[in-house]
Amino acid sequence: QVGGFLDEVHRVLIEKGRLAILEFSLPSNPLLSRIYLTYFRRMLPLIGGHISKNSGAYRYLCDSVLGFFSPNELKSLMQNHGFNVIHSRRLFFGIAHLYIMCKD
Repeated sequence: QVGGFLDEVHRVLIEKGRLAILEFSLPSNPLLSRIYLTYFRRMLPLIGGHISKNSGAYRYLCDSVLGFFSPNELKSLMQNHGFNVIHSRRLFFGIAHLYIMCKD
């Protein structure tokens, strides 16, 4: 699915056009990762579910983030689909990752 998305973006983006993608990721620090995962698996579905009345959506979010590509894997995938990743940066202690890429 990600490959199809990247192919379509590559098709419609103008030559030398830029694209920014912000993705959730997991902190690389083991202690921070453990704390974050505890929050992400237990607290977020509880709090988000209480507010939205849909805790399943927050469990799905957790499952999808945990099953997604690592930042290095995603960067390689972007490059394999014709993009030059000109900036890749961990944000919020690794909880999110920003990619800025250019169509070659």
